Amino acid sequence: MRIQVFESKTDKNGNWIVNGRYLFEESATFVGSRNEFVENARNKFIEDFLDYYYEDPGEDQQAATRQLSPTAIPMLVNILSRCSQLVGNTTLRYLYLFAARFLATIVSDAKSHAFLRQRMRYVECLVHFALGDETASTLNLRHDDDLPELPILSKEEAVVAQLAKYQDMDVERKPRSAESDINTAYLEEMVSASNVLRGKLEPSELNRIKKGIADYLRVADVYRNITREYTDYGEESDTLEFKTSVVFPPDNGMQPDPQQQQWAILKAVCGFLNTVSGGEILLGVNDYGRASGLKNDISYLFAHRYILSQTMDSYRLYVKTLIDKAFRDNHNVEGLDVTSTVITYVIERNNEGDDLLRVHVNPYENGIVSFREEHLPDGMSRSYYRTSGATVRMDDKLMKLVKQRKNL
Repeated sequence: MRIQVFESKTDKNGNWIVNGRYLFEESATFVGSRNEFVENARNKFIEDFLDYYYEDPGEDQQAATRQLSPTAIPMLVNILSRCSQLVGNTTLRYLYLFAARFLATIVSDAKSHAFLRQRMRYVECLVHFALGDETASTLNLRHDDDLPELPILSKEEAVVAQLAKYQDMDVERKPRSAESDINTAYLEEMVSASNVLRGKLEPSELNRIKKGIADYLRVADVYRNITREYTDYGEESDTLEFKTSVVFPPDNGMQPDPQQQQWAILKAVCGFLNTVSGGEILLGVNDYGRASGLKNDISYLFAHRYILSQTMDSYRLYVKTLIDKAFRDNHNVEGLDVTSTVITYVIERNNEGDDLLRVHVNPYENGIVSFREEHLPDGMSRSYYRTSGATVRMDDKLMKLVKQRKNL
């Protein structure tokens, strides 16, 4: 759309009158609903323009005119153009460009006029894409021959060229029937799209993609949103330790090794027993304070006959047995005589449906606790102490300090 200005003059009251008309170029981008968009933008501009620039002289005020500085309108054109880049509302962005182009026409600034016309075409293309009036492949931002090759215009042309490649979803596509096979190529595209867009889209948008995959696989009825609220168990501290498993060591590529992993649990228990405050171990929670659950543990332990049933109670009994037979104190008190009154086990289920085991360890007040096992795995110490959010080896110096704190 162009504005053709014939003349401008002032009336007897000092008001400026601009004679002109609006012209639509033959290759105008907007059609249908886009024409309505342009019309609304034009009308709003005229209303705001008149409200801003017309001042009704009061009875005691004599209407007067003054000559503008030669640089005033070019500066205003630049300001309006800059505002169009900063505003978030699409209609206002278009109006700022419209106003800037209007003023450029008044002062016969052909270069600014052509530049702003190109910027308006760009906004029209974006609106075209957003409204979805036609397929995106019809988008085209032709370059005005009167314009030099400016970086900003080249970038906008590149943006429109990319948008033209967008393929709208086939709204008529029917879901996969129960009898049909899964199209692995289609599934690969969906999974790849989700992976590529991670970190670029909001979680709610990624959730829609994943839900679409679940729907295609016909498991949407059990789908759980990735945006659901997770229970946050906080951070590890002097009195709190997280362990994801008693079966799978975290540095073993998810390969089961219950003999190795049990020592990670026992080490933490030993550390809490030797403090003056004790602590808690949450089994089934990762280092970030998010629940991972214990399903894999239970499945493995049952399959390999460590437990008699796939229940949390059997799992609790397995963990309790490991701990009860692991320790002794420096007075040769050992086994259940060390642990029975100071350690409790609580089965929990959070809002996400994950089962956890909370092992509450009270401090052992009758001595220094160490492992009963004569032959410890490589790297294991005889005894441990919990401090500064970590479980550390109990050396002679630390043992002396612990005895002082416990009045032993």
